[in-house]
Amino acid sequence: MKVQRAWVLGIVGVLSIGVLGASGASSGGASKSNTPSAGGAASSGTAAAGGGASNDVVIATCAADDLGDLKATLTVTNNSSKRSDYLISVAFESTDGKTQLDTTSALVSSLEPGQNTSTDAVSFKKAPAGFTCRVTDINRFAST
Repeated sequence: MKVQRAWVLGIVGVLSIGVLGASGASSGGASKSNTPSAGGAASSGTAAAGGGASNDVVIATCAADDLGDLKATLTVTNNSSKRSDYLISVAFESTDGKTQLDTTSALVSSLEPGQNTSTDAVSFKKAPAGFTCRVTDINRFAST
């Protein structure tokens, strides 16, 4: 039993070190927002924040989806010199910024240098009449 526990802890430790090492390619702390109008429709685009991967992600739309759930559509452009994977965190907030309604993540895999794609970050919480979307974290990793 102790041997199995040691193996499990060892594997978890190795995975943790790998994730921490890979996060050097990330752009943590990114903060981009897009404010929808009172009806939930969003204006497109956001201001770029910081350098590195934070310039790779733009909120294209921030609006309720067809089912009335919170949704941000993201445009991701690989500005690096290598094929990359992205893990993007998005926060949905009240229009005054005082209440976080929910958070969710979006994933993009194997995006070639110079390529762009669109992906959705969807929360399964119902959207209020007005809300904002904000990219809170972007992690870019070299694809294998």
